[in-house]
Amino acid sequence: LLDQDLSEDNYGIVQHTISVQSLSELLTALDANERFARVQNSDEDTTDDGRRIAAEYEYLSHPVGDPPDGNSLPDVLADITIVDADDASELGAQALVVALDKDVSEAAAAFRTAAGDLAGEGDDQGEDAAPAQLSRMPAICRIFDWKVHHSDAFGNSHYRRLDEERLQQALQQWLETPLGALGDETPVNAAKNANNLVAVGAAVMALDVACNRMGYDPDLSEIRSRLGVPTPGALNLPEDASVTALPLLQFSRIDGAALTNQQVVEFANRVSLVRHLRLLDEAVTELVKRPEAMDQLTPMRAHLLRATVAREKNDLKLASECFAAARDAVDDEADAFRTK
Repeated sequence: LLDQDLSEDNYGIVQHTISVQSLSELLTALDANERFARVQNSDEDTTDDGRRIAAEYEYLSHPVGDPPDGNSLPDVLADITIVDADDASELGAQALVVALDKDVSEAAAAFRTAAGDLAGEGDDQGEDAAPAQLSRMPAICRIFDWKVHHSDAFGNSHYRRLDEERLQQALQQWLETPLGALGDETPVNAAKNANNLVAVGAAVMALDVACNRMGYDPDLSEIRSRLGVPTPGALNLPEDASVTALPLLQFSRIDGAALTNQQVVEFANRVSLVRHLRLLDEAVTELVKRPEAMDQLTPMRAHLLRATVAREKNDLKLASECFAAARDAVDDEADAFRTK
């Protein structure tokens, strides 16, 4: 895990800044281009430095289509923010093109083509100026780095299904990707040698961290099974031990059924803070079995956490049941009607 962040084998998220003029004409031109999709924004939206955002767009891998095909929606290759001129800083209107380093040149060129004469120089130093680095990510995260364009024609459950399908494809790609920690062998090939199983097991743990970093928390039991790597054994946690003192890498070894009520509450609180969906599912599933533990966390919050997990797993029936349980758990106080 340390090597992932220290290695030069990484990729960047970068920003190309292009001066623009006549914003009303520019927005009309972008709206007419099938590769640019306007994102709903508020007239009061501002950038971090306080400049007003006139509009936001996504640069798409291909046109959405009319009607859109729910199984072939485009990826978002770049986010483009159009900002107004700022008299205080004497900056003119600009387009901020943010993308992965491999996509930013294409996105900036497509923007210039769509904008025509309304686009000026780039980065205030000419069109060929290097884009600014915003952040860098370990190379392994690139497999799990995607953004699907959201069309109003489909609901959130549809996009969660698409993400799950893409995640399964990405996990298969990871199995076939050479890893430096495995001597540049793929996990599948490295696992064929029994002497490598400790390293392969560690690679699966690092995979879990990478997925969580990108917003995904898959059940990796099938990956372990395919590689012949055993699941880490359950921790023998003393009753007086604090769950919050454990390193996060050990959380997947927690047996919820063996925890005390206090430890279950600590477990649920910690994994909700780090936003690890699979572990949160385990924690709240155990929590709702224990009325005394629920009282410590508050029953309403426990049911809402479980509803969040159910919704993300596209189990809308369970989510509905959890919301109903949360409403029933509202304390009978002066503000109870509003809360319900």
